[in-house]
Amino acid sequence: MDKKTQPKISMPPWQSPREWTELVWALSHTSDKNQDRLGSAISLAGRIKKRLERVSSDLDLLCSSTCAACTDICCRKATVWYDFKDLLFVYFSGLNFPESQIIKKENSCPHLTEKGCILPRTARPFICTWYICPAQKKCLALPGPPSPKNSMVTALEEIKQMRKKLEDEFIRAVSWHIDQF
Repeated sequence: MDKKTQPKISMPPWQSPREWTELVWALSHTSDKNQDRLGSAISLAGRIKKRLERVSSDLDLLCSSTCAACTDICCRKATVWYDFKDLLFVYFSGLNFPESQIIKKENSCPHLTEKGCILPRTARPFICTWYICPAQKKCLALPGPPSPKNSMVTALEEIKQMRKKLEDEFIRAVSWHIDQF
């Protein structure tokens, strides 16, 4: 499906405990049944994890220099949730699967504290890492050594592409039997 035909999701999927339990079961069951065809997806999730870990300190530094003084905190105004690619990444990289979908509490992400997000970067929905706000863009545009800035932006774009490939690999692996008919 291209972007023109994809339905726009206006609220987080899998919000109820029942839906979340069914999602976890379906992902686990489907993965178990197709384990021999998921090696590429597992490998890709590991590469995404390493990339996220490498860029994490630069992102944390960027956030520490911009978020503390922010008056338009994205964690308060945005509605974020785990999308399918996030869940595939968490599942295949061996991280602890989230206990539930993220649901805003008191007009804010429940993981936001006065010191920032309490989730490790690898456990956050990717939009929380990928989104660079206007203040951060200004900070990145300041004169200085270009290598950390350029490598961080490049890494985020590479991660974004690898996540799409992870989803494609999973779909390819679990839909192989359709081609058998």
